[in-house]
Amino acid sequence: MMKKAHAIARVVLAAALAAGCGGVKPGRRPEATFEAARRAILEDRYEGLWALLAERSRNDEAARIAALQRQIASELPNMTDSHKERFLRENGIMPDEFVNLSPAEAFAAQVRNTARLAATLRRALSGARVAETKLGDRSATLKIEMPGEPPGELTLVLENGLWRIPDVNDLFKAVRLQERSREPGRTPQETYDAFVACLADGAYADVWGLLASENRERLAESFKRSQEEVRGLDGGPRRDFERRYGVTAEEFVAMEPRDVLALELRRQLSDPIQRQMLLSRRVESVEVNGPVAVLVLLGPAGRNRMRMAFEGERWFIAEF
Repeated sequence: MMKKAHAIARVVLAAALAAGCGGVKPGRRPEATFEAARRAILEDRYEGLWALLAERSRNDEAARIAALQRQIASELPNMTDSHKERFLRENGIMPDEFVNLSPAEAFAAQVRNTARLAATLRRALSGARVAETKLGDRSATLKIEMPGEPPGELTLVLENGLWRIPDVNDLFKAVRLQERSREPGRTPQETYDAFVACLADGAYADVWGLLASENRERLAESFKRSQEEVRGLDGGPRRDFERRYGVTAEEFVAMEPRDVLALELRRQLSDPIQRQMLLSRRVESVEVNGPVAVLVLLGPAGRNRMRMAFEGERWFIAEF
């Protein structure tokens, strides 16, 4: 029964691919291509995005997918049922189905699963619009405005008279999908994007997981001292603290460090002006020196610096 269901899913995916690509096409104006991409995602036609990609991107994606399919095919004989079910949960398709998909079908399956896991993508795109277009020789940079979000930026390339997306990740970054990952990244930029995602979504406790080990230890010690100080408060100072932070002194003293950090971030960002200033900062430059990176952030208040540390294949925030 399970195999039959998977076979049906395979046929449905192929049919959707054939139907979807015909309705989503790159435009002769940059704004039309963005609108096609927006419509493809909002209408659950992720397979149509394949037709919007630049030729080089399609070739790169095809090579990446082929390599992944070969790897999975080699692992299939030793895969247990639990491993296969885990692959299904993480990728939206069974591994034995994935290895037989065409590059366009596999791309559609992966993008569909990614978008399904990021509900904020649809919310951002539902009200997204091109606010400004800057034309170059064979490129166009679009300023994308989204309700409640800092504006994004998407650069398209001109191929044979049609505007195409250089890389699907460029689109995801422009509409803040990549920022919705709250995990430390493989580049300093990815970790900064995750940091902004935590703040934008109000997931302040998740910031703790982005901090370098030294930073966590330093903050834990600082929070411990603060908790001891609050423990000794009484009378007016105690009531002032509880009113300012919205928790009782007893609750604060019992908190884990990540929860103390979340409480402090929530208090600071309750000011809408402060929140907007923080969220509107962008990475102007990144300087990597071995296991240390320094990001120069440009925002309404000028330039700030954030230091990151490379630990276990990922970049973590060492100081912000």
